[in-house]
Amino acid sequence: MQNSTNKQSDTAVILVDMQDFFLKNFLPSIKKNLIENQLRVIDICVKKKIPFIILEYKCRGVFRGSLIQDLDKKIQNVHKEVVVKEHNSGFTKTKLDSILKQLRVKKLLIMGVNANGCVQDTAIGAFGRGFKVVTSCGVMGSASRSDLDLSKRNKDWYVCNTIFKKDTDDLINYLHAS
Repeated sequence: MQNSTNKQSDTAVILVDMQDFFLKNFLPSIKKNLIENQLRVIDICVKKKIPFIILEYKCRGVFRGSLIQDLDKKIQNVHKEVVVKEHNSGFTKTKLDSILKQLRVKKLLIMGVNANGCVQDTAIGAFGRGFKVVTSCGVMGSASRSDLDLSKRNKDWYVCNTIFKKDTDDLINYLHAS
């Protein structure tokens, strides 16, 4: 854990399953765009000293790897916690909820993969615990669909239950304003 924050933020960033194991299923151009969008958002969050929680998946006892190096380098000097999960939701049988309570977080910016699985299940867990959730299509991806996009049902859930920004630029404008 690293902490360079002096000012308490009511927001935390959750990076869901941004591990090479999961990103290998993305087309190189899609993967590059996803990571570039996340790096743009991370730059602002680092400047605002927003803490990061990294969710890393361990499936059936097999650890799927650490946060990809490009993202890890960007968050070296801010408060960060790593939570290893064995279920889609970062809240199921982990210490995530207690970490967020300790940080006095009220709002979560969620980015990662897969948007129709682990990202959404974590967002549902957050929503059910009273957290406000912020996200955008540009900072999450879904390799489980042939079009690499959210299904209509999944997108409708995000639109109805989160502060859902239409794209990365809209998300960045939101972060600058908050």
